[in-house]
Amino acid sequence: MSDENKPVKMFVANPLRASVFVKENEKDGKKFESKSITISRAYTKDDGKTFEYTNSLRTQDIAKAIILLQEVQKYFVLKEE
Repeated sequence: MSDENKPVKMFVANPLRASVFVKENEKDGKKFESKSITISRAYTKDDGKTFEYTNSLRTQDIAKAIILLQEVQKYFVLKEE
């Protein structure tokens, strides 16, 4: 993964993680940042040893996903102050 694709911040509530990305862009000579997040869930493959990640969440993941999203929101609000 290149530095350009690395998250600037990551929040974890196992098995979920929220990754924050910031990308520098330019349009019509003006620079701006695009901010985005991804939420992924870790799981083990059939061998029980190899970890994989998916963007699909289970119903029991909802509470943790909400907490992670609140932490991401707090991160952006406090960073802008």
